[in-house]
Amino acid sequence: MSFEALGGLSLSSDSLQACEQIMLSGEAHFLLCHYHADAPMRLDPDRYPSLQVGRDVLIPLCAPGADGSPLWPMPGRDTKPIRHLAYSQASGLGRILAAHPAGRRQTADMETVITSHLAATLMTMARQGQGVAWLPRTLAEDELSRGRLIRAGSDDFDIAIEIRLFRSRERRNRAADDLWSNLLANQI
Repeated sequence: MSFEALGGLSLSSDSLQACEQIMLSGEAHFLLCHYHADAPMRLDPDRYPSLQVGRDVLIPLCAPGADGSPLWPMPGRDTKPIRHLAYSQASGLGRILAAHPAGRRQTADMETVITSHLAATLMTMARQGQGVAWLPRTLAEDELSRGRLIRAGSDDFDIAIEIRLFRSRERRNRAADDLWSNLLANQI
């Protein structure tokens, strides 16, 4: 199915909290977001069915030091707390990190120095050496391959996440129905 077959599209990008509100108020057909079963969603699954359309992983990343090792290694050194580049409460990735045992346990001992709902903002701050951010691997791949970001800790701190598409059962039209049917038929 091509985008032309769908007609005009309108894309809104915001925090998960704001996007959930758009769905709940009936202003959108679909919501595409990061998802983890441990993190609460405001969308009732009976009214808003979903399907997995991709996978990713949140990885704790920071800038390398002069010797190539993590500037902010995890677990932290006894002499200084690890600086945490945190997601806001409105952020879906923030909800996931707060709900997941690995994220909750590690971030409890960290010093939060900046909060944003945008992963791209936290990635920039991490690249500048400001602390550790849990970033989606797909977002950070280029920075990792160039060596501008490195793992702050082992893969024990990684959090596997899904990319899910939620659909409103109440807001329907033929193009939305066709898209949903096509996606269901070709699930990963």
